[in-house]
Amino acid sequence: MKVADILGVDGCRLVEPSFAELTMDSYTALLLRAMADEARLLVDEEEEPLALALHDESGWHAVSFLFRDPTLAAIECFEEIGGDIYQESRAAWLSAVREYYSLDICKNVLPALEDLPPDREGKIRDLIDEVWGDRPGDPLP
Repeated sequence: MKVADILGVDGCRLVEPSFAELTMDSYTALLLRAMADEARLLVDEEEEPLALALHDESGWHAVSFLFRDPTLAAIECFEEIGGDIYQESRAAWLSAVREYYSLDICKNVLPALEDLPPDREGKIRDLIDEVWGDRPGDPLP
């Protein structure tokens, strides 16, 4: 599931520029500068906030609270706008956030030549043969 699907919007940009920056509180303050007309608060099964999304004239923007606590200002902003609350498992949100940043890396980062040597396919086949041998794989449930 994608970030936008979980939040029930057509498209959404995470304010944190990279997965590594999901721990930084400053991005919450950056989101709160938006002149928002709609809001979405995502909570987990225990009603702990996972994300806050705000809509302005340029679309939906969100911050994630996977690795930091929401600020009081973020909760107050949501309450002032009177947004909608969505619920999803923490695992599903984490998966969606990982996918978001993985796709961003694929789109914006060129692989280094060292990542794609000409003999890569042979090395991968050798590694699979070494680990799996000739036994068949079991299908996932």
